[in-house]
Amino acid sequence: MPTLDQITKQALRALIPPPRLRLSEWIEREIVLPDGVSALPGPVRLWPFQREIADAIGDAEIERVTLVKPVRVGFTTLLTSALASFVANEPAPILCLLPAEADCREYMVSDIEPIFGASPALAAALSDERDESGRNTLLSRRFPGGSLKVVAAKAPRNLRRHNVRVLFMDEADGMESTAEGSPILLAERRTMSFPDRKIVLGSTPVHDETSHVLRAYAQSDARIYEVPCPDCEAMSELLWPDIVWDAGAPETARWRCPHCAAEVSERHKPDMVLAGHWRATRPEVQGHAGFRMNALISLHTNAAWGKLAVEFVQAKDDPTTLQTFVNTILGQGWRSAGDELAEDELMARAEPFGLAAVPAEVLAVTVGVDVQHDRLEVTYLGWTEGGTALVLGHRVIWGQYNAEETWVELDGLIGARFPHALGGKIGVDACAIVAGDGVSMHHVTAFATPRTRRKVLAIKGAPGNRPMI
Repeated sequence: MPTLDQITKQALRALIPPPRLRLSEWIEREIVLPDGVSALPGPVRLWPFQREIADAIGDAEIERVTLVKPVRVGFTTLLTSALASFVANEPAPILCLLPAEADCREYMVSDIEPIFGASPALAAALSDERDESGRNTLLSRRFPGGSLKVVAAKAPRNLRRHNVRVLFMDEADGMESTAEGSPILLAERRTMSFPDRKIVLGSTPVHDETSHVLRAYAQSDARIYEVPCPDCEAMSELLWPDIVWDAGAPETARWRCPHCAAEVSERHKPDMVLAGHWRATRPEVQGHAGFRMNALISLHTNAAWGKLAVEFVQAKDDPTTLQTFVNTILGQGWRSAGDELAEDELMARAEPFGLAAVPAEVLAVTVGVDVQHDRLEVTYLGWTEGGTALVLGHRVIWGQYNAEETWVELDGLIGARFPHALGGKIGVDACAIVAGDGVSMHHVTAFATPRTRRKVLAIKGAPGNRPMI
């Protein structure tokens, strides 16, 4: 017969819930990849660098997770598995935001439905029944305690109707602002009513200066994945400048340790990645975990260093293909060549011309005027016979767009004449004034119409390229 002490301990164990699995452990126990979704169907086995990302998504103390990702690192499977964990373990309103409607349908049909259907713990979680009330559709499903909606960033009206606790955003750099502003900010505002919200943003970066995911990563604790050198055991992030190969043979690519200069072959990579760990470069940031990686740590066969080096050699001579390599393999934002030009180098190339000394090759002068509510921005251009435009000068007229004195000052500027290198003076041959904001338009046309014979014209901007004349 059990003693009183044993009975008491048994009762206490019954009251205390079992310790909760980490998200990475739950994924490997419950998620199954079917044929057609993975080249290796069966239970998910996360790569070492994926586990901490998964656990950060499942950590209640971390509100935001940002992932700067290349291709070939299994992010879609990880995202779907994390989503499945919330459906099964923490039912709540969940929103997945993707760039376009086609992306939403593809993700639901090719990833969510097959993975949920193949995983016993999830097979009945998302009802596949469609009803006339519209409660269940292809991109909107309800389940006990919550709901899942997959919406496109291009349709901001989709974001107005939902308040969600869990927000997943994939390929954020492919999302463009709409008439209602940034879809990312609009989606994040739908989580404001939940103190325990979770926001996960992942993307392959595109342009360095406008990247959503790089901006978010810069606000995080900025983790990098470091691996040990087999020779000196120093920890380093695998970076492209440290990949070397024999001349003319990129397939011989190997990693050169930045600490001891030892050259490490591909065969060591699995052990290096297994022994690696994430290091926060900004540990003072709390509640926002950021992860940055590149394809050099991927264990995919197609991400072998030799294969990546071959891809680089084939891409490096064309800026368009090189950008694709930089974005999708290195996980970096693209910078055009002009972004790297130093200011002093640019200044050294300046030529001494302007309104005070119009060059001899200038045959005509035009003026472009941008109308702001508190000023007019006036730019003078000189045109050569070959169509080259020389910026001769810029003036700012400070004053309200609806004040008469503002337009009187503009009339004086476009009526001025300037000394020409061939002798005499040259005046303004034509003037174009932007009238497209719907507010200042009537004032612009009132100024331009009586001056049409002087080629003073009201214009409206349009996307794309157009002939100058």
